[in-house]
Amino acid sequence: MLGCRVPVRFLRKFSIFFCLNHPKRSNLNLAISSGVYCSFLQNYKDFNLVKIKLPSGENYVISGNSMVTLGRSSNIYKKYQVYGSSKKLKLLGRKPTVRGVAMNPVDHAHGGRTKTNSPEVSIWGWVAKVSR
Repeated sequence: MLGCRVPVRFLRKFSIFFCLNHPKRSNLNLAISSGVYCSFLQNYKDFNLVKIKLPSGENYVISGNSMVTLGRSSNIYKKYQVYGSSKKLKLLGRKPTVRGVAMNPVDHAHGGRTKTNSPEVSIWGWVAKVSR
């Protein structure tokens, strides 16, 4: 049933789940973002291990005692949300990002140039942009 918390070893092949928590390692939390899910691939019953597919496409072997939530996490269209103004993003704690080219030379290594053909360089003088 969707939304139930079960140990991952009880799932069938190709089941989808999210919010993976390891019973002993509290820092192992996988697939907790909006709209993501993992897939169950294989069960190794002799070793109490389970092979899963992460949202990135990488395969991962975890303990069979890990707790998961069945289904897919909600709000899958969050990445398409338009905030409209930077004021709303500031209230969410996101700082504005300014391009280095738009800054002055004292603020950034790429700053101060206006339409030059010289490549962008790092602080140490290495070319930072690959021209193709």
